[in-house]
Amino acid sequence: MKLGRHAYVALCLAGGLAAAAALAEPARAETVVTDSGGRQVRIADASRILSIGGDITELLYALGAGKRIVAVDTTSQHPPEALKEKKSVGYMRALSAEGVISVDASLIIASDRSGPPEVVKALKAAPVPYVEVGEHLDAEGVVKKTRLVAGIVGLEQAGEELAARLEREFAGLAAMRGRITRPVRVLFVLNAGVASCIGVRGSDCTHQRVGASSAWTDSTFWVSDRARPRPHLATTAGVAAMPRTASS
Repeated sequence: MKLGRHAYVALCLAGGLAAAAALAEPARAETVVTDSGGRQVRIADASRILSIGGDITELLYALGAGKRIVAVDTTSQHPPEALKEKKSVGYMRALSAEGVISVDASLIIASDRSGPPEVVKALKAAPVPYVEVGEHLDAEGVVKKTRLVAGIVGLEQAGEELAARLEREFAGLAAMRGRITRPVRVLFVLNAGVASCIGVRGSDCTHQRVGASSAWTDSTFWVSDRARPRPHLATTAGVAAMPRTASS
């Protein structure tokens, strides 16, 4: 009997991940969580975590679970040691079955933006628990995601403490934002080249939190000066990619 490519991948995952799960020591009593996709996921061991999504990785470190992480994806830029010290499974939207199998994780916590779809489908069908976490960009969503991730790894108390701190900080930010009478136009630079910059619409949420407006245009690519932003907001990678001039 011949198996389709996706079925073969699923069987490979089942074998490889089951072996990894059998070798891992349980970190706590078995529990069941409901992920952002509404799936009931049974978790018996959260001692070896594959974190897919920069926000998830940052939360895990903030919760004190950094030592449990065995691998991350390339969007896990913070804290810096995540990519330096952990194995990498590549870009979150271009995962491979082989890359995921190779890290021997006992638990996968992944952004709902992970892909490609056929690999994610195979991972969800594999023995190792795959918990999907929604993006949640607004303040309420960030706090909700914090509690969800904390519950997934059994650190509910730390999750409540972090959630409370975030709520206080968001409230303080809202108060500061309320005193702004003239919002500035801000350009968020994700990456840059000689002639153009690359921005993302997702940055609008960040702008709103600090009382600014986005200089984003209807085109994905534009020359930075045309947007007339003051100031620019950039990632570390965005700054590193910016061309250097004699005046810079």
